Amino acid sequence: MAVGIRYGLEGFRQGLKEGYHSLRAPTIFDKGCVLFLPLNSAPNRITPDLSGCGNHGILYGPVLKDIGEEYYLKFKNRLVTVGGKGFYFDGADDGIKLNYDASLDIFTSDSWAIEMWFKPDEQVMTGDLVNAVWHKPRLYVNTSQELVLAAFIGGTYTVLISGSSATYVGTKTTYLVMQANPQSGNYEMWINGVLKVSVAYQQMDGGWSILTIGNANNSQEFYKGFIYLVRFYSRFLSEREIKLHYMIEKDMFRV
Repeated sequence: MAVGIRYGLEGFRQGLKEGYHSLRAPTIFDKGCVLFLPLNSAPNRITPDLSGCGNHGILYGPVLKDIGEEYYLKFKNRLVTVGGKGFYFDGADDGIKLNYDASLDIFTSDSWAIEMWFKPDEQVMTGDLVNAVWHKPRLYVNTSQELVLAAFIGGTYTVLISGSSATYVGTKTTYLVMQANPQSGNYEMWINGVLKVSVAYQQMDGGWSILTIGNANNSQEFYKGFIYLVRFYSRFLSEREIKLHYMIEKDMFRV
């Protein structure tokens, strides 16, 4: 994080000492962002969406735990806090349901992105990071601690990206971008700023159903571990944007 001529945690602390007026926080790209959950607060069992679309998350069980220091990012020309706390999901019945809004109905398009930071628990189990009933992608960690993408294609449940050594995350803090990229014509899975898997695009089935984070009774498996931050975009992210976001945020989550 840049403050004056200093960077990283040192620069952040310098900015706090000198006052927020001198703190020059790094900027997160906001174009096309329809969901931004920092996942570090829960007023009235709601975790706020900073995208401006009102897609606030309704909590069903996950608890806030300390994960380190807070940082500041610049998003839509204002400072927002990231880190400090993160939600821990118990793998039994925890989840976050997102408010219904047409702005989230993006997944039949060939251009969208899911961006998130998470850390699976050491107890190995299948768990959904993002899920919905029937009409949205299912993005989950399997029992081999690998990431998997599935969805309904033409009415059939289809695994689009299978778990493999390329999608292995173990129990480490992980930065993930899962997206549809019309320039490549593929679904792309980026892990820690590196493109790991790319497969041919197939249009997901249309229709609406409630999206969930970590799962909230969507008849699949509940995720166990931390989820620190989630952003959805109604467009794909460029390689430059992905790598920049990763470099900006990796110190915040101790990668």
